[in-house]
Amino acid sequence: MMEYKIVKKGFLEKLTTFEDRINDMARRGWTAKSLAVDMNGTTMVLLEKKKL
Repeated sequence: MMEYKIVKKGFLEKLTTFEDRINDMARRGWTAKSLAVDMNGTTMVLLEKKKL
């Protein structure tokens, strides 16, 4: 079974900080499956990980 999580970039968060956050989650086993930007410009990443 898989587990999913949506991570949003904070409004004032620097892109490099957001990237560091995604990379940290990847080190913990999460895989980025999709990236989207909504009408307000909010960046969201869908992450997937095998549930233990």
